[in-house]
Order: sequence, then structure tokens, then C-alpha cells
Amino acid sequence: MEKDLDVKFTLADFSKNHLPEVLKICSDELGDDYHNSEDFLRCIEKADYICKVAINADEEIIGFFMTMVLDPLAADDFLKLPDSDAKDRLLSSNRIGIFDSEAIVDSYKRKGVGRRLIKEGYR
Repeated sequence: MEKDLDVKFTLADFSKNHLPEVLKICSDELGDDYHNSEDFLRCIEKADYICKVAINADEEIIGFFMTMVLDPLAADDFLKLPDSDAKDRLLSSNRIGIFDSEAIVDSYKRKGVGRRLIKEGYR
């Protein structure tokens, strides 16, 4: 059973102002070479990348997620799946989301932040 699931935070689209905090969280939780600033900035510049941040009541970023959103042709090229019924079903969608990454500040883990971020990624 999880505890402290009542952590109050809001979700926001990633912006350039968030970059220093998001890079620190990414480095701390995923490693120094997992993402760089260009990876996050493309979420602003390109419609096929989405990045959301979780912001606590003190206006601190406590986590993020990044997802690619592709049309069927781009998804087929990216995924390189073998021919199958599952591939046909997947590629029959207009937009296909491919989860890229998520990281949560250590002190906020196991409090529902990550679950809510992932849920937001499905929208």
C-alpha cells in the first residue's frame, strides 16, 4: 500500500525556463548522458515530441516525462516491427505515442507523481 499519495502538484508543458531543473533531474535520476538540452528544446520546437513537468506548491519541478508522437508511417520506420496482426493494429491509429523517458525527484518517488505523469502522457 502506497502512502502520501496526496502530494499536491500541477502539470505544465515544458518551457525553456524549466531547462536547468529538468536537466538536473534527468542527470540525477537517469545519468549524465541520457538527455541533453537539445532533446528537451525539441519538445518546444517540434509537434512530434511532448514534454510535461510536475511542479510542486513551492514552484519546484519535481519530475518530467517525454513522449514522441508519430504518424503511422514514421512509427513504422522508427519501430521496425516485423509484419504481424499486432503491427497492423498499431499502425491503424492516426497518432502513435512512444514513451521516451520519465524521471522523478527522489524525495517524491512512490507518492503518485510518476503515475500521474504517465497518465497525462496517454492523453
